[in-house]
Amino acid sequence: MIRSMTGYGSASLETVALRATVTVRSVNHRFLDLTLHLPRRLQPLEAEAKERVGAAVARGRVELSMQASLADAATESWKSGQPVNL
Repeated sequence: MIRSMTGYGSASLETVALRATVTVRSVNHRFLDLTLHLPRRLQPLEAEAKERVGAAVARGRVELSMQASLADAATESWKSGQPVNL
């Protein structure tokens, strides 16, 4: 369980099939106030992302932003809700 409520983090991944960036910002807040910014294509992942953040963070105002793009060949075989084989 994360104890500090103020922070910033960013991570990125680039492979042949996928390019993704995730940014998280948080500040002190009495309760958990989670805001997600996902591209339309990743909207099916919203519930899982909220569940995972909620399991790691008890309180605070958390803003998570995610950008992702698939290579043209990966786009043909990828379906929402399925993991991308890297």
